[in-house]
Amino acid sequence: MRLILVKKSALSKDQAEYLSTRIDQPEHRQDMGPPRIWNVYPFGLFAFIHIEQNIPVAIAEASGTDFVSPGWWIDSAYRGQGYGNELVDLLAEHLKACGVKHVGLIPIQTNQRQCDLQSEKLAQRFRRHFEAQ
Repeated sequence: MRLILVKKSALSKDQAEYLSTRIDQPEHRQDMGPPRIWNVYPFGLFAFIHIEQNIPVAIAEASGTDFVSPGWWIDSAYRGQGYGNELVDLLAEHLKACGVKHVGLIPIQTNQRQCDLQSEKLAQRFRRHFEAQ
């Protein structure tokens, strides 16, 4: 694994500032999902830290106790490199450990549908973690 999952509240000041800067970059201004609520929601938000670089490269929103409808976002500099698989595996593992048993609708909202196919595959991978229960 190249990533670790941390709650938004556990980010260092430098990590939080780095992430805000990345979300605000021109290439991400049209991105939907978690970047739109990152500075709004106080709970249910997670960052995925690149272990070697010690920077957040992805975020997810997954609030709920027994039932979740998660969403995630990966920094464009890290897309297409397998980080999405790690993200959904880590998120599913964390949520299952917290007692989540059911997955609802996973919205796919990529900019101009550029990553819809990849995102759908990640959603299927995420769901498989909960089907085996």
